[in-house]
Amino acid sequence: MASKPKTPVAEIATPSVVDGILQTFVDALAAEEGMAEVAARLRATVVEERSYTEASLRTALFDADGS
Repeated sequence: MASKPKTPVAEIATPSVVDGILQTFVDALAAEEGMAEVAARLRATVVEERSYTEASLRTALFDADGS
């Protein structure tokens, strides 16, 4: 059974509470010195792509070059 593709948060008329918390967290992280790149990768992963697997989160947090 194929899973239904997830709709990016930006396309949702009324984001959920969880979406709002994630967006707020990523915004706060981006405001911290030296964390802008990590925040951008994390935003792309959890907010835009809505991917929450260990591998995708590990890459977003620790792997700047995606390898």
